[in-house]
Amino acid sequence: MSVIFKKNNSFVLVKNIDSADETQKIKVKVLVLWKSYKSSGNTHEMGTRIHAQVEEDLMKKHLTVLKEGEAVSINTFQLKDSLGEFRTNPYPYKITFFRTTKVKAADDFFEYYPVKYFSNFENILSGKLDKNVLVDVIGQIVNIGPMEQIKTKGKDNSKLDIILRDTMNVHLTCTLWSDFAKKVMDYTKENNTTIVICVIKFACIKEYKGNYNL
Repeated sequence: MSVIFKKNNSFVLVKNIDSADETQKIKVKVLVLWKSYKSSGNTHEMGTRIHAQVEEDLMKKHLTVLKEGEAVSINTFQLKDSLGEFRTNPYPYKITFFRTTKVKAADDFFEYYPVKYFSNFENILSGKLDKNVLVDVIGQIVNIGPMEQIKTKGKDNSKLDIILRDTMNVHLTCTLWSDFAKKVMDYTKENNTTIVICVIKFACIKEYKGNYNL
C-alpha cells in the first residue's frame, strides 16, 4: 500500500489564520517597514491587517523582498499575542518569522485602501478609542501652525501642528515631527491656492488634560 501526501498550496485569509498551524501560507501587501533593533512590517490582505516582526538575524535574508507597497506570499510562520503600546492594529496576534519562513513576491493583489481603517474624528476626540492602537485619519488641512524647533533626546527636532477637518466639519489637531513636518509645510506652501487633503497612517492618540489629539 502506498500513501500519497498532497501539498496544500492554497492561501489562508489573515482573519482565518490558525495559531496552532505553523505551515500556513498567506498573501499580503507590506504597508510600512520600521527598521530598528527588530524590523517590523505591517501587512494586510483582503482588508484585514496584521503586524509582522522579523528578528535582527533574519533581516538580511528577507528585506530584499519585503518592500513597502509590494505584495508578498509568506509561508511557514508563527502567531504570537500582540500586546503593549503602539500596536499598528487591533488584531490580537502578530506574525513572527522562523529561519525556515519563505517570502516571495506575489502578483494579483488588490490596490484599494479599505475605508474602514480611517478613524472617526469624534471617536478620537471623545477618548473612545484604545490609545495603545495606532490609527489612520483623513481630512482637509484647514490650519497650519508655525514650524518649531524642539530639543528631544539632545537633538533639535522640527515640530508642526496642523488641524484637519472631516466631512462632518469636526476638527482634529495633529502634531507632525521631523521630515513629516517639513514635507507637509513645503507642500502646503506650494499648493496654498488649492484644497489639501491629508492622509495620516499609524498615528498615536495622545491625551493631555482631558483633550485628545494625534
